[in-house]
Amino acid sequence: MTKHWLTLMLLQIIEGSITVVVAVLALFVLPDFPTNTKWLSPKEAAVAEWRLIKDAAGQTDEDDASWSSGFNATFKDWRTYVFAAIFHCVLVLTSVQNFFVSHSNNRPQCHIQINH
Repeated sequence: MTKHWLTLMLLQIIEGSITVVVAVLALFVLPDFPTNTKWLSPKEAAVAEWRLIKDAAGQTDEDDASWSSGFNATFKDWRTYVFAAIFHCVLVLTSVQNFFVSHSNNRPQCHIQINH
């Protein structure tokens, strides 16, 4: 292996280890739900829970519905279709950009000499 590959491998190991440390710390810092968070005041927890309920269209997490009802609710939400359309537009644009760059490098060159 060359020195270049060894430095790239070392960089990947360093970045990966930092990611693992941040993920383990996030397990202890991030709350499960606003009501069981120790570092939020009661007023802040109530506001956070209200925002979660508002975003979920009034559904709370304590319902006894099955996973299929949540799966079906995904297809009833308009944001799913907007996200899918945006994702496909980005995918098509990046694919077209990669396609034309590869073909523009292979175009025939025109060499015109003008003699004065």
